[in-house]
Amino acid sequence: METLLYFSIFLPLLFVLLLKTLKSQRKIKAGYNLPPGPPKLPIIGNMHNLRGEHPHRRLAALAKTYGPIFHLKLGEIDVIVVTSPALAAEVTRTHDLNFASRPQFMGTKVILYDGGDLVFAPYGKLWAQLRKICTVELFSQKRVKNFGLMMEEEGHNMVEKVQNMSTVNGSPVNITNLLLSIASTTVSRAAFGKDCAQHERLFTGVKKTFKYLSGFDLADLYPSLTFLADINGMRRRLERVRRDLDGTLNEIFEEHMERAKRRDEDSNYIADHDVLDDEDLVDVMLRLKTSGELEDFITMDNIKGVILVSSL
Repeated sequence: METLLYFSIFLPLLFVLLLKTLKSQRKIKAGYNLPPGPPKLPIIGNMHNLRGEHPHRRLAALAKTYGPIFHLKLGEIDVIVVTSPALAAEVTRTHDLNFASRPQFMGTKVILYDGGDLVFAPYGKLWAQLRKICTVELFSQKRVKNFGLMMEEEGHNMVEKVQNMSTVNGSPVNITNLLLSIASTTVSRAAFGKDCAQHERLFTGVKKTFKYLSGFDLADLYPSLTFLADINGMRRRLERVRRDLDGTLNEIFEEHMERAKRRDEDSNYIADHDVLDDEDLVDVMLRLKTSGELEDFITMDNIKGVILVSSL
């Protein structure tokens, strides 16, 4: 009985996928001159070519056979793989605008506010404005120098921890955990300031975000079948992470706005400090938003997206 039930559910689904695959392949052959690639199977395409060892090693092996640029079909998705440094420079620098729009996956849509951040925003007014902000405000020479000082300070702290741990008990030191700790602390200081009470909560959510954005889900490989994200529970898990991160970011923003208000009212602080030197990334984005320097179409969700991407 159960076997009949499985067949009644999955056979129609496989038939629909097969029809979509054949239709997609005909359309591609008619409209594009694609690079070479390994033979493709119905429905799954080249997903079987990535089985086994780590994907980057499989891609390197495929590049030896099909050249530095080749085509893969992953479910319904067409992927062009570039493995040559020269061709990668063409993509990321020479023809940057042609490749500025990133594909939208389930994770970026749900967690990163419908792709409203700098990395995944489609090419257009929003993308141009966010890129300008990052170039002029967030990654200016002065701020990058300050970030370097933070990294140097945290590096010294790590060396002291290693010395203290080896002196106290002489046991082996887990350098991996220390490096992960220094990375998260440095990013937290740059993005949210030195005293961020929500640091642990936020980076728990960031780790989950990285996990969901670092691979393909079944719903990403078959975007026309939107119900797949509900069947396997991916949409529900992503929305839970989004709610947790959103609540944490709202708390951080409220604290930063309250701190900025007190700082503006303190004439002695303004006289004794260069306010811009004390700003973290959240301070910068909120200052630009409240001062009206940002375009009206840039919302608080876009600001949250930029902050989250900078933390990944």
